[in-house]
Amino acid sequence: MDRGVYRLFLRVDSRRRERLPEDLGEYRLIIHCGGCMLNRRAMLNRIQHAEKAAVPLTNYGLAIATAHGVGARVLEAFPAARAAYLESMQ
Repeated sequence: MDRGVYRLFLRVDSRRRERLPEDLGEYRLIIHCGGCMLNRRAMLNRIQHAEKAAVPLTNYGLAIATAHGVGARVLEAFPAARAAYLESMQ
């Protein structure tokens, strides 16, 4: 059975305690940590910055769960988030 060849071109930028770049136009997704070392205001600023640039932002946990096919299951405790997730997957 020929499954073909799949190539994934992925560029990963890693930042530590730095602000997000001003121009997020070259990014298609931001996978962020949980923000435990940031205060609420700093994390909300990053989320708003990503929203203004129309770049989706998620955290490591949800990204890993989605990669393993259990994204909907981990969101069961958050019905509105689960509904939005399932809608986005269609």
